[in-house]
Amino acid sequence: MRLPLALFASAALSLAAAHAAQPEATKVFGNWTASCNNLGACVVIGAAADGEGLVYLRLAREAGARAAPVLKLVFGVPDGAEKKGPFDQFRLTALTGKDKAALAPVPAKAAADDASYISATLVPGAAMALIGAIRNADHLEAAIGPEKSTIDLKGFSAALRFIDDRQGRVGGPTALIAKGMTPPGNIPPPAPAPIVTPAPAGSVEEVTKPAITPALLAAPAADCDADTLAAHEDLKAWSVAPDRVLVSVPCQSGAYNFTGVLYFTNAKGEPLGPVSLPRPAGQDLAGQDADTPKNAVVNSDFDPKTMVLSEFAKGRGIGDCGSVTQWVWTGKDFALLSADAIDACPGGFSQDWPNLYTAVKR
Repeated sequence: MRLPLALFASAALSLAAAHAAQPEATKVFGNWTASCNNLGACVVIGAAADGEGLVYLRLAREAGARAAPVLKLVFGVPDGAEKKGPFDQFRLTALTGKDKAALAPVPAKAAADDASYISATLVPGAAMALIGAIRNADHLEAAIGPEKSTIDLKGFSAALRFIDDRQGRVGGPTALIAKGMTPPGNIPPPAPAPIVTPAPAGSVEEVTKPAITPALLAAPAADCDADTLAAHEDLKAWSVAPDRVLVSVPCQSGAYNFTGVLYFTNAKGEPLGPVSLPRPAGQDLAGQDADTPKNAVVNSDFDPKTMVLSEFAKGRGIGDCGSVTQWVWTGKDFALLSADAIDACPGGFSQDWPNLYTAVKR
């Protein structure tokens, strides 16, 4: 349990150390997902009920006393409605029981490469004003052009309180909920990012005709679909060290997720063992269950130029929930580089999913 905020400098230093050491965490409050990564940065995201269209509110805040909240509202305009604008501002209404309260309009704009993706980012003052206006409401109605949708606010305040607590802001003037007079100097700074070092450039190359042995195909057989496993043409391999080959074996194939399992083999195709892929706490692998092998990757690719293994696991075909993960090959193993994920569907576009883990590649 986290200690109460301290009033003296020595206690404040102990508190900062305790908070800086907290691992990443994700918790769901009603319609809202709150996630904090290993650096102390947090994201809260809530969307409309399924079937109401893609609209969501996202609050992000870095760790540290000077970090301000950034609030983003995103609205997906249905196909064919892009020309029914104008889509230059959101009209917002707070709904509490039978009461309605019109809020200040928020300027909006379409994405440069997609007119159906409308968003608005609020500066800190406007963000805090909107939080104050909706924290005790039941719903937030967002309308733009002829379109409108409603976000359920159940759990919103609890999610904000959760990230306040994780960042050491409770009882202070920078808190989003439950402000107080505790000095901002007691808030711990961001934790340093772990550093991962990739294998030397040119040390990995793709194997165009990998050796395929019965022993290799038998290794994952118990957990894989037989027809998918038999698709040898989808097997990929890379030489990562002398007499050591990284192999991605086809395992399961679905409508929008293709799962492979990773093994190391020697040059003859004889398996040396499964690949270990570290994942952050709180990340559920989309479309998988408890029996999924720990060396499984979904919709993955490995780039020998950057040494980065990437994965995009979709919770649904439209890609509004799931996980995006990257690892770096160090020459000995795979080190976690980044992980973004949201389990709740609908969640949002992948670029807005909460970050669970961040490292720096050097």
